[in-house]
Amino acid sequence: MSPHRLPELEVEKSSPLSPRNVAIGIGLFLVFTAAGLAAVAWWASRSDAEIVSELTHASRRFVLVALGLTILEAIAGGYRIWILARELLPGFRVRDGLRTHLYLLFAAGVTPMQLGGGPAQYIVLRSRGLRPHDAIAVLSISWVGGIVALGLLAGGGIAYLTAVGRVDLGAIVGTLLFTVAVLFGIGIAITVFPSAITRLLHGVKGMRRGRVGRQVLRGAARYRRNIRLFRNSKRTAWSINTGINILMVLLRGATGLAVAAALGILFPPLEGMARQMIQFAVISVAPSPAGSGVAELTTVGLMTSLVPPTVMLAYTVLWRVFTSYLGVFAGAFVVVRDLIATGRPGG
Repeated sequence: MSPHRLPELEVEKSSPLSPRNVAIGIGLFLVFTAAGLAAVAWWASRSDAEIVSELTHASRRFVLVALGLTILEAIAGGYRIWILARELLPGFRVRDGLRTHLYLLFAAGVTPMQLGGGPAQYIVLRSRGLRPHDAIAVLSISWVGGIVALGLLAGGGIAYLTAVGRVDLGAIVGTLLFTVAVLFGIGIAITVFPSAITRLLHGVKGMRRGRVGRQVLRGAARYRRNIRLFRNSKRTAWSINTGINILMVLLRGATGLAVAAALGILFPPLEGMARQMIQFAVISVAPSPAGSGVAELTTVGLMTSLVPPTVMLAYTVLWRVFTSYLGVFAGAFVVVRDLIATGRPGG
């Protein structure tokens, strides 16, 4: 049987990617996004006609710059997966990494709590021939790289704003630091102490008796070997992955600067980047699909001192288009095309 036709890739009803959960996620995404934009519109006191006028008069040159940065970020997202996966499966291609990243953007955008991102990437990696423990190792390392990138850049943003006396974030700062610390701790646990995870599984009562339990233990042992392999002899791939994660967040921040410039807003680049770094970290742990609602509201909370109220709604719409919506739509196109071509996700 071809690795592209593995039977276990069928999406079960309990999966975050099941049609029911995706439908719920899309509904939540639309509701939260509409509510967030309505709140911004109420705060800014802007009419529909005014927002349409502001968007249509946006600078096409800077809109194209924002689009280019968005495309570069997507390519980098695929490359960060490829740089790891090729170490375990030499035939893994860059375009397979890009497909994996687009599945992430779609699934995180249409599933409750953004829970579909990991399973969606796993499905693509398995369809390309990676064994379960290999796919989990790749995703674990890449996930930790993303958390490190967000933690470092958001922490740097807070430090910069503190140094220049521009911190007006209130409880958001404390919540952000606590959340990133918890996620970073989980990431350290699964990538630095894989042996402890294996011992913990061995200690679960009855784990060795059932067939599924034995498979889990074997997979955990192989996962541990993979993590050790990357940590000991493939550090370059791990480091490049982390660096690409940092680059992706910076590209997203630069996209925000281009969106502001398109609307004629020229705020201090360092402060604009610092505030966006904090915003991205908050959005990444938001409970709603693609951070919908949370993203729109934090735009008001974090960017009020830089974006005039008269263009806040237009800025929020364009900023979300280039930092989120386009990725979700591109991912949806790839997923639907795969479903039409093969009848199952993953291609």
